[in-house]
Amino acid sequence: MPLTDNQKRMICRNLKELDYFSGTGLSEKKKMVNEMFLIIGTGGVGGKALREIKRLALQKIEDTDVKNQIMFLCVDTDYVELNYLLGENELEEDELLKIPYVRAEDSISPNKISPSMKEWVHPNLYDVVSGWEEEDYMGGIGASGLRQYKRVLFTQPECQNRLYTRLSMIRKKAANMIASGISDIKVNVIFLAGIAGGTGSGTIIDLGFLTRHYLGKILPGWEGRISYSAYLFMPSASGTIYLQKDDAAIVNRNAYAVLKEIDYFMEMKSLGETFRIDYGTPGTHNMVVRDNLFDCCTLIEGVGAGGVLFGNPLETARKSVALFLVNSFCARGQNQEYRGDYCSNVGVLDAFWGKSQYLRAKIANHSDKVWPREANYHFQLLGGSSCVVPVDILTLCAFKKVFEQVYQRFKTHSQATPQMAQSFLKECGLDFRTVERDYRKLTPDFVSAKIESISAVLFKQYGPDYMIDLNLQAVNVIAHPVKGYIVHAHNRLNGIISYKDKWKLIINLYSHVADLLIQRNMLLYDVYAFAIEEIRTFLQNNTGILTERAERKKFFGASCYWTPVDLTTEQSTTPAVIRYLDEAMNPQRVNRLAGQFVEQMCARQNRWTSLAARHGENTMVFNVAEEIRGFIRDKMADIAEKTPE
Repeated sequence: MPLTDNQKRMICRNLKELDYFSGTGLSEKKKMVNEMFLIIGTGGVGGKALREIKRLALQKIEDTDVKNQIMFLCVDTDYVELNYLLGENELEEDELLKIPYVRAEDSISPNKISPSMKEWVHPNLYDVVSGWEEEDYMGGIGASGLRQYKRVLFTQPECQNRLYTRLSMIRKKAANMIASGISDIKVNVIFLAGIAGGTGSGTIIDLGFLTRHYLGKILPGWEGRISYSAYLFMPSASGTIYLQKDDAAIVNRNAYAVLKEIDYFMEMKSLGETFRIDYGTPGTHNMVVRDNLFDCCTLIEGVGAGGVLFGNPLETARKSVALFLVNSFCARGQNQEYRGDYCSNVGVLDAFWGKSQYLRAKIANHSDKVWPREANYHFQLLGGSSCVVPVDILTLCAFKKVFEQVYQRFKTHSQATPQMAQSFLKECGLDFRTVERDYRKLTPDFVSAKIESISAVLFKQYGPDYMIDLNLQAVNVIAHPVKGYIVHAHNRLNGIISYKDKWKLIINLYSHVADLLIQRNMLLYDVYAFAIEEIRTFLQNNTGILTERAERKKFFGASCYWTPVDLTTEQSTTPAVIRYLDEAMNPQRVNRLAGQFVEQMCARQNRWTSLAARHGENTMVFNVAEEIRGFIRDKMADIAEKTPE
């Protein structure tokens, strides 16, 4: 009798926990490194990226670690969107910073504008925004085109105070970590912003410098223990690909302007310059910052190889960044830095050996007539020519090698013959001649133990499909209506010379054996067989993210979607990944692990097959997902704990 639909759903529900897309992945929820992370998203695109990171962090990292070591702050002018996030429990009240717009217009009126603000506010800005309604401040392409006015909103005293209050919460988290015995804590500040829109491009520079300034006051003496990095979404990764020509020109101007400013502000230290400004609030009068704006700045493109846009650039970009960051929260390793010539030898960070995100590309020895002034671009470009491989996927590719060997071994021996069934019964001491001789000592418990022992050996060699077929063949040998053992025993019972009690016992014994074999199929081997097929399906689907190639329709026609891990030998194969997997999972190791995995399947039979709760218990024992995680944790820790980059 095959598995019921309900039983199949129970198995699928458990295995879905391993799914990289909808579950927690092949690895268990991870423990974080002894560091703190302050993630600040500004503007619509930055806020969406921040929400994706929080969602993934809660899914893949221990809840207490997320609560104690990660701070989220979403900065935006769109109150409707922020209130929605609050109502949907995606973010909490203290994770929101609503940029106020009340009295902002008044602050740039010709009669009231402060001298410091007058230095950078365009003289015509007041005339443009005068009389705006509430929705004009919150979004729309009109507001997006005025990144300077979003800067005006952000630099209002009320906004400064709100920012300081939100950032001050990190002090308590740091104190709690120190109280728990963790010393020498590092703080990683990560900014997320789309630079096509007004809010992201208009606030990111002041937000960066103010955060540096405020954290210096909030965490005095922590110099050298706080790092600042930014992930900036280019127009192609900001959902702007469908804009009309004029609107597209606006967002491109925003991006160009802010990148030129960031380029300068990331070079200040080497130039011996400082960032000076008077925001007009306590603590920010004549504010001076002598550090660069960011230690590292990564540009996120929505364009793949050959200038081909991803199908959904905004979603693809933010999910890529979220996967990269959440895995790096748990990564262990030393920082590395690559220095190369931007023109002739742009360095590619090894995706597996370093936790570092740093790439410093410098244009050297080029004529000023050809290259811009001080063209020292401190950006890492994350797009079609670079990749991040999450540790779950890397581990999954390695485990797939092991499981595939187990699967192929089992599928090679999936059918049994009547002769095999007769040999099986004879080995169990249940052939007709042996039973006729030894029937008195063949108790049900003895028979069950013997069948279980012999079956375990055969299962390890041939797998569940073979055992299902073998048991069915054995039942046929026993209960065949014409030539089965039971019919033969009935003939002896009804014979002229007969020991009726003896043959009744033998008939009952064979009936018990037939029922037992059918029951073992239902309770064991059918479950094993279905689970194995589901595991293989999920492995193929998940590794397909990195190993399969697909032709997809793009804006510029059909193109082949490049994948970072190509296990074929085609032209775009990535040798570094293949080499790593081949070295880490050589044939000898794969063969050894395959044998150990089968041993575990037998030794932990209840966890693999018990779909009903035991007597006196409220939950079922079945948990193949945990068994696979445990196997990886015990046998493949060297891969599962690698840095994921």
